[in-house]
Amino acid sequence: MEAQGVLKIATTAPDYTPHVVPLCFIYSGRAFYTHLKNRRDYKRIRNIQKTKKVAILVDLYNPKWKLGMKRGGNLGVLVQGDPEIVERGRENSEARRLLVQKYPQYEGSDLERGCPVLKVSVRHVVSWGF
Repeated sequence: MEAQGVLKIATTAPDYTPHVVPLCFIYSGRAFYTHLKNRRDYKRIRNIQKTKKVAILVDLYNPKWKLGMKRGGNLGVLVQGDPEIVERGRENSEARRLLVQKYPQYEGSDLERGCPVLKVSVRHVVSWGF
């Protein structure tokens, strides 16, 4: 699943309005990391700061799936986790380095130069299709 290009991150506002966005990511040390690009006004960040709740979906659609197929069909991992904004330090630098390594499009960006990252530590996992 780490080879997938994006994950979908789901947050909820205090009024329970859901918010889902696709994001580039890396997985390292039982945690997912995504960029913040020096922006605190992302709706997902406002939601996380208020509710402290997040879910992540990484999935792979198989166009040849069949009803009842146990192996070789669609694959997915749904994670409930504990979010944390990592402002700086070794963990921040390593996450940014790995993101740039996985996504060369980030070379020369705020991500490479230095910005906060969102860390989601895995608390609960549900998977299917493996």
